[in-house]
Amino acid sequence: MHSLFKLIGWLLGLGLLAIAGLAAYLTFAFDPNDYRERITQVVETQTGRKLTIEGDLKLSLFPWIGIQLGATRLSNAAGFGPEPMAQLTQVDVRLALMPLLKREVEMETIILHGLHLSLGRNAEGRASWDDLTGAGSDPVNDSTAPQGQGQGQSEGQSEGQGSGGQGLAKLTIGGLDIRDAKVVWDDRQAGQQLTIEHLNLTTSALGLDTPFDLQLAFDLAMAQPQLAGHVALGGHIVLDLAGQKYRIDRFTLASQLKGKVIPGGALDAKLGTNLALDLQAQSLTLDALSLDALGLQLSGQVNGKQLLTEPGFSGNLKLADVSPRALLGKLGIALPTTRDASVLSKANLAFGFNAGLDSVALDNLKLQLDQTNLSGKLSVAHFSAPRIRYNLAIDAIDVDRYLPPKSEGTTTEATTAPAAEVEPELPLDLLRGLDIDGTLTLGALKVAGLSVATIALPIKAQKGKFQLDPSAQLYQGSFKAGVGADFSGKVAKFSVEPTLDGVQSGPLLQDMLGKAYVSGRAHLEAKLTTAGLTPSKIKQALNGTLALRFNDGAVNGISIGHYIRTASAKLKGGDEPTEGDTTTDFAELSASFLVRDGVLSGDDLSLKSPLARVEGNGSVDLVRELLNYRVNAHLVKSMEGQGGAEAAQLTGVPIPVSIKGSFSAPKIALEYDELFKAYTSQALDAKKAEAAAALEKKKAEASAALEKKKAEASAALEAEKAKLEEQKKAKEAELRAQAEAAKKKKEQELRDKASGELQKLFK
Repeated sequence: MHSLFKLIGWLLGLGLLAIAGLAAYLTFAFDPNDYRERITQVVETQTGRKLTIEGDLKLSLFPWIGIQLGATRLSNAAGFGPEPMAQLTQVDVRLALMPLLKREVEMETIILHGLHLSLGRNAEGRASWDDLTGAGSDPVNDSTAPQGQGQGQSEGQSEGQGSGGQGLAKLTIGGLDIRDAKVVWDDRQAGQQLTIEHLNLTTSALGLDTPFDLQLAFDLAMAQPQLAGHVALGGHIVLDLAGQKYRIDRFTLASQLKGKVIPGGALDAKLGTNLALDLQAQSLTLDALSLDALGLQLSGQVNGKQLLTEPGFSGNLKLADVSPRALLGKLGIALPTTRDASVLSKANLAFGFNAGLDSVALDNLKLQLDQTNLSGKLSVAHFSAPRIRYNLAIDAIDVDRYLPPKSEGTTTEATTAPAAEVEPELPLDLLRGLDIDGTLTLGALKVAGLSVATIALPIKAQKGKFQLDPSAQLYQGSFKAGVGADFSGKVAKFSVEPTLDGVQSGPLLQDMLGKAYVSGRAHLEAKLTTAGLTPSKIKQALNGTLALRFNDGAVNGISIGHYIRTASAKLKGGDEPTEGDTTTDFAELSASFLVRDGVLSGDDLSLKSPLARVEGNGSVDLVRELLNYRVNAHLVKSMEGQGGAEAAQLTGVPIPVSIKGSFSAPKIALEYDELFKAYTSQALDAKKAEAAAALEKKKAEASAALEKKKAEASAALEAEKAKLEEQKKAKEAELRAQAEAAKKKKEQELRDKASGELQKLFK
């Protein structure tokens, strides 16, 4: 472009030279056309180019010194085609004679019609004007340099310019009138072709420090990238050359462009502003800024400072209501079908900003998308290693409205083989260079069917290490987690420590999975780590612990009562009963798992219900998506109302139920063999207990009979003993009585004898 300016300057200089030469010749000739051949010879001698003047040359002397030049052509350089490098239809330049005596230049409107420039660059990089500007040649020794234009003249010119010569006291030009100009640029080295045609430039009167109006319009056509259209601009220009202050009031720029390079293929844009530039103060102001393009209406104000040392810009911008859906349609971007066809119908944006060459800060940020509002502030410093700070708030958003519609008639089992996983390529250098400290809060969020409220998403990142500590209120409970991501090494590493407290699991699972597999108030704690970027690698590297507990809920899809009734019927040889209720109520359900390489294993599952106590153990393979779990139910009371007393025979018998198979199609079955073994073992134990009880009973009865016999014998013996004692006593009494009688008889006999003896004696 510098060479192009030199060319234009050379052409203008050539024109002025021609004018000066022609003016000198006026003293000796009346018809300048008599000197046409000489002029063309001089040009060809000096440039090697052929100058063809087809139109008449017209001169004026008083009161205007002027020249009017008709159709004229200047040939192109060798190797750049037969088309003239420059041609024009009319040039008309006139100066007032008398003001020149006062060092004042007054010119009428400069008329330049039908200008056609054919410029180019060949494959070697040589421009078509290089021979005119002396590019690549020695200005002193170049044999093609015009006589008198060597180094000595340059020094003379410098000397003249620095000798204290006085400048113009006044410069006034009636205006510029350039009509139907055309510029063709053919760059063979870059493979680029550019054409500007139908160029019209008009101005009001021009002067030093005099405001003037300018209007410019042209048609543009470019080959690579393909672009074509019309451009027009204008404004009121105020120049203060001494004070280095420049202003354009009511500046407008309008374009109607078409081309493959433009999204949507077409762009109709209008820009308007008042521009003020002060180079001494290094300040810039764009006031009343407005841009209208593609249905976007942007307005605001921009201020610049320290433009030449450390540029900085500030201001505020506002985007009026726009339909993102309509905008994307104009850009030729097809939107996928959304669940809610009314989304992306309204958006607007407003913010204040401060920006430099290596930083930008937005404040008072307000963004509306449909019914969602975002507000806050955001700053980014050091673009090469971004330092990001933000504090943003969203009132409410329903993400599900923007998702594709749910497919109908789909099954849970895959009908085609899963696509091969591709390791995503992360911008690791960017991630490791990020410095983030920000918080995003949401008043309400709905996503994947989940309804979440009072959400806080703080994030910190430095040297490739990210820490997120989200928290939220959901389903009458709370959630929080510590999430870590480490991209500082060769392998991405992650950690998560989630906690659920008092969350109603039924509505949560219903909204998330479409079915409430478990209801009740949920409590969960986990500490997990993993590594990798694909789902399979993340699951394979998953390690840690997990504990969960549900209170006052139910397991849906599994009826312990049904399996108890089924077990009872099978033991009796009957048919399996029809399944009725498919839920199992519980007061508490708890389990803990050890996670190793993507496999969860645990042996302490416990369920407490009014009907049974359930224990379980097994594994959940996340990598292969397989279940291998077994639970044992123990009947703890009568099943009246859930199966009747006929199941009483199972009281105390463990009822085994297996849960096996894939996540998508698990198989839940009663293990009859194990049930029969347990039942038979219990029945055998019962028979053994019954026999032992009968034996003990007989032993007790025999012992009682023996004791009775012993007692009866003892009683008979005692009775006999008593009888003998009585007999003894009676005999003894009889003997005593006999002895007493005998004694008394003896004594009587003795008394009688004694009496007789006495009587004999006394006789």
